[in-house]
Amino acid sequence: MFDMFKMMGKLGEVQQKMADVKEKLKTISLEESELDGVVVVEITADRTIKKIRTSDEFYSKYSKEEREEILTEALNNAIQKADARAKEERQNAMQGVIPNIPGMDLSSLMGGL
Repeated sequence: MFDMFKMMGKLGEVQQKMADVKEKLKTISLEESELDGVVVVEITADRTIKKIRTSDEFYSKYSKEEREEILTEALNNAIQKADARAKEERQNAMQGVIPNIPGMDLSSLMGGL
């Protein structure tokens, strides 16, 4: 049976784990590549864009409008990858701390990390 008092007692542990995850996300580096490396976005799991690299082909082969589309897609894909990794890190950190309650979304308790 679900013990609400036990759950409330773990609140401090949850807050500390989430603070730890938030710091860890800053150190996890990810890459998203479009068109076989024509554009490469380096992003951290906390959604900080570190670098955008482009090849010479990016400027010579594609029009301004195409470049804008390619960059938009690369950035959106990089953000999705960062979000997925952040979610995975949060879930791993909470394993065994918070019971799995069907239908309960704990993301709001985790500060939207």
